[in-house]
Amino acid sequence: GVLAGSFFCKRDIPEQREAGHILPSLSYGLALVHKPYRQHVLDVLEKEPAIASAEMSLQLRLLFMEPIIRLSGTNHRRGSPPFIFVIDALDECGDLRTRSQIAGHLAQLAGACDWLKIFITSRPLPELYGKLDSPNCMCSKELDLTSISAENDIYQYTKHSLEELVNSQSLDEKWLADDFIQLLSRKAAGLFIWTSTVMKYVEGQHDKDAAFTTISSNTVDDGPLMELDSLYLKIIRGSRAGLDATNKSF
Repeated sequence: GVLAGSFFCKRDIPEQREAGHILPSLSYGLALVHKPYRQHVLDVLEKEPAIASAEMSLQLRLLFMEPIIRLSGTNHRRGSPPFIFVIDALDECGDLRTRSQIAGHLAQLAGACDWLKIFITSRPLPELYGKLDSPNCMCSKELDLTSISAENDIYQYTKHSLEELVNSQSLDEKWLADDFIQLLSRKAAGLFIWTSTVMKYVEGQHDKDAAFTTISSNTVDDGPLMELDSLYLKIIRGSRAGLDATNKSF
């Protein structure tokens, strides 16, 4: 009950790579769960109906800083856990300038009150660390993802993805056997992107059984990145073969 808003940045989706979308999205989420704040946002929207497309500095002031000041004397969250915002992959948002701007605004927001916390994940880009490395932020946690076992998470993700694919495509349920799930989980070598890519690849193939057989029989023992490279290479070669066959038919 404390998650008040989230924004998942993704550079290849226009709506999710625009830095100017972050603060309005978080404001909307907080307004849904926090009634006293909601009224302040409604007042802002009456005066500034285009606030969602305004400059980020104006968004920060009108949507957060001024409402927080008005709420600061009410003790409305005393004894309650703080609300939390989650921003994932901030490094995939905007360009160098806008990333730096939004990081600065988030750092300012993080220090504005004690009833709102912000959790951010990102690659360690200089323009982000330069802004987030402030007294208001505890952003010095660096995590080497290869040092953390994601084995069980990968297994659960693989199982779920296979069930969705098999059911939606009416495939043979042999692909849901635990031995096959375990095999794909091991081949993912801790990389969710490997499993995700396999599912997208198989879904796009006419003979999905053959695609699964090819993927599962391919063996690479030189680490997770080589396994991923091998998968990409297989997809590229398959696409090229398909294009060659199409060209010949003409």
